[in-house]
Amino acid sequence: MLDRVRIWTLREAGHTLEEIASAVGVGKRSVRRVLKEPPITSPESAPTPESRRIGRPSRVEALQGDVKRILEAEPSLPTVEVLCRLRSLGYTGGKSAVYELVRSVRPKPGHTGAQLAGRCACHRVQ
Repeated sequence: MLDRVRIWTLREAGHTLEEIASAVGVGKRSVRRVLKEPPITSPESAPTPESRRIGRPSRVEALQGDVKRILEAEPSLPTVEVLCRLRSLGYTGGKSAVYELVRSVRPKPGHTGAQLAGRCACHRVQ
């Protein structure tokens, strides 16, 4: 965020893109990209990585609705089976992205106090 503030400050002072890039230590394209974004008026107005869409777009993001429907119908379906069903729908991406999506979408099972107490019973000091 500090680089963004420096870029805007230097630009408002009348420096060229080349001068700004050299002073901040970034490429000229990065300076141009930052200057296309809305100016930062306060720390709260700084763009987050999510809002700036940093990184490669996810192939599996478009299939989130399909994953929800699959898991609503069969909540205990193994993740590898969800991956197979998505591949039959045309998904060509990797399995890690699907596994992460399933983990975030799958309903979390509720635990009762008795279940938790039973799990911890083996760790009691005798």
